[in-house]
Amino acid sequence: MRIKSLLRKAGTALAGLLLASNIGCRSGLEYSHVSPRQNRNLEAEVELEAEPTASLSCQDFSRERKRLKFWQYPVNLIGGFCFMVGEHEASHVLAATLVGTKVKRVDFLGEYIAYVCYVPETMPDPFSLEYTFLSGAGPIGQRALIEAINYNLRKGNIDKGNQAFWATTSLLSRYYLITEALSGLKGIHGDGGDFSGVSGSTGVNPEIILGVVVGDALLNIRRIAKEFKVALGLGHYPVRSERKQSLDLVPTGNGLSAVYSRRF
Repeated sequence: MRIKSLLRKAGTALAGLLLASNIGCRSGLEYSHVSPRQNRNLEAEVELEAEPTASLSCQDFSRERKRLKFWQYPVNLIGGFCFMVGEHEASHVLAATLVGTKVKRVDFLGEYIAYVCYVPETMPDPFSLEYTFLSGAGPIGQRALIEAINYNLRKGNIDKGNQAFWATTSLLSRYYLITEALSGLKGIHGDGGDFSGVSGSTGVNPEIILGVVVGDALLNIRRIAKEFKVALGLGHYPVRSERKQSLDLVPTGNGLSAVYSRRF
């Protein structure tokens, strides 16, 4: 990816983030929110009949509006991109170590944003499984990064202050996978592209690779929607301290009442 092209795309992405944050996002997701000035305990009382039935659900996502400051958008975008590039190239270096290929150097800010240069004499056969793994290590690393970020967001392992950064990083990784697949289809990077190397060594049609990448994104469209909201400051995943909840049965004049408490 050339620098001018990348800067143009990064500017477009930043403008889109700012525009979407001003317009706001709405969806059918249910949410619960208690203002810090309100009671720290949320209680819902349900009257039960002779044969009590109750349906209680705990939402795992809140659309609490907490706009990010203006400077946080470019910081998250640039920081997330740098982290993504570093993790991507580290995946290639690790793969080279595993297949016995020596790394000559890792170039940054050259013709491409980042590029791993290997010692030619140690490169595997272009049609071997090792070459396929060496080429696909970057995309594999990006997909693993996406899963790691989503897992920790859903489990509440990332505090609210850092969720926007990691959600932005995940979105950038998804964006990379799709654009790299498109580049492989169009042959923009020649044999130097990740998916081009996979296609050339395995004989798999680039259209199939693009279809797999796009299909993966469509299957995870709900996760992507949540990531956008978190990246824009329009929502957050509850952290572990917010997951304290209980359901108690207490006697009343009319029988029993179920009291559901959730601490925020």
